[in-house]
Amino acid sequence: MQIDPADYENVLLQRKSELNQAKADLNMEMGRQRVAQKDYELSEQTLTGAEKDLVLRKPQLNTAKARVSSAESSLEQAKLDLKRTTILAPFDAQIISREVNVGSQVAPGQTLVRLVGLKNYWVEATLPLSKIQWITFPENDGKTGAPVQIRNRTAWPPELSRKGRIFRMIGSLEDQTRLARFLIEVDKPLSKKPPLMLGEFVESTIQGDALSGVVKLNRDYVRKNNTVWVMAEDKLSIRNVHIVVKDATHAYIDKGLQDGDQVVITNLSTVTEGAPLRLESDTTSNQ
Repeated sequence: MQIDPADYENVLLQRKSELNQAKADLNMEMGRQRVAQKDYELSEQTLTGAEKDLVLRKPQLNTAKARVSSAESSLEQAKLDLKRTTILAPFDAQIISREVNVGSQVAPGQTLVRLVGLKNYWVEATLPLSKIQWITFPENDGKTGAPVQIRNRTAWPPELSRKGRIFRMIGSLEDQTRLARFLIEVDKPLSKKPPLMLGEFVESTIQGDALSGVVKLNRDYVRKNNTVWVMAEDKLSIRNVHIVVKDATHAYIDKGLQDGDQVVITNLSTVTEGAPLRLESDTTSNQ
């Protein structure tokens, strides 16, 4: 975009003329000072301090130098103002809206156009505070954020998705849900398929940090009050378990279950510690 530069070009010519005049005045004053210095030497007078400076025209010389500096500064400002009449986007962008047309009058601070960068988009997502500890965020040492898979189940085919990465934590909670807010960065949002559109609602799946020493169990098998039913010596054992974290389908347990435990996946009508149990395969073989 460009603002009509005519007025600014005229100001630039004026500032150049003022600078030339200031330099000419400085040269003339330097000539007068040389004459004053020669006259002082011929007079054989001895003056000191302010009186000598006045005789040698030092105040006038300093004033002339100051005018040159001021003119140079004004000229640089005029060049800058003229340069600003041409407005260039600082990044590859797409025009979202245009507020002016050819011939429009504009004022300082007025919005001329709204742009969005094409290099990457940010997806705003939310997550419970308790799960933030399991996600890798970018650090100053160059470590990248956790990978994210993005889908739009209402608009994209099931097999299509976009890849992103955790970019930054937003330092405030979502007003209504009180969930933690963070940004996911997606590169080249419009140049790859499927295109990612501004204002689109998407679903994000975040790859959490690896866990060790845990048992992965279907969430449906975690009973009331974080208990798990286990078959031990053909009897029901109700185990209290400690769940490290849950995702959409599984719970990850670090206390209460061990390798080889037989988890009861059938809903029981009577739940009593020590109730007799038998495997479904045993029931089938007796029929």
